[in-house]
Amino acid sequence: IPLYRKTHVFFHIMAFERCNNSYLVNLKQVTAVAKDSVQVGGDWLPISRTKKKPFMNALTEYMGGTSV
Repeated sequence: IPLYRKTHVFFHIMAFERCNNSYLVNLKQVTAVAKDSVQVGGDWLPISRTKKKPFMNALTEYMGGTSV
């Protein structure tokens, strides 16, 4: 299995998800979500268009809902 795949699976299990190419978000630390951004602690991070659906699905699944 390629290292990238192992790392991706590890981050998913540990409740981390990318909101864009620059940020890896600990879903446990998310305090709010707006249209195109997520609040982690006191910082607002942008959610890219390409990462929005997988990020929101991961967050919804983490919070106990059902993903789209």
